[in-house]
Amino acid sequence: MSRQHLKPPAPHPALVQHAQKRASLVQNRIADRITAYAGSMHFVYLHIALFAVWMIAIEESPWPTLTLIVSLEAIFLSTFVMISQNRADFKRQAAADLQWKMVQEEDDQNRQLIELSNQILELTKAIHAHAQAQSVKQ
Repeated sequence: MSRQHLKPPAPHPALVQHAQKRASLVQNRIADRITAYAGSMHFVYLHIALFAVWMIAIEESPWPTLTLIVSLEAIFLSTFVMISQNRADFKRQAAADLQWKMVQEEDDQNRQLIELSNQILELTKAIHAHAQAQSVKQ
């Protein structure tokens, strides 16, 4: 099968639930859109063009207003980076919580299987002992 026919894996149910919960707040949707755009090459190209025009045509050296604007933008963008990191941490935590629950359920199932195996072993020993006792009697 070629690579173009492969479907991407379905998202983890915990991540889907987290995304739905996160999308319920307008401020989260706004932050997500800003973070997505600020992390794009379009954003970089736009800034290169704007800074070049500003430095060449709008303000003379040493560009005090541009420096202020760039500093303020850096403050806000760093905040959006932290928001994005927090979102990624929440996603990882949601997936880890679900995985931990699954591990606990598997542990319970393993304990039940061991208990059943021990019961089967005891029954097998009892049957073997009974069969030996019957063969000695005959």
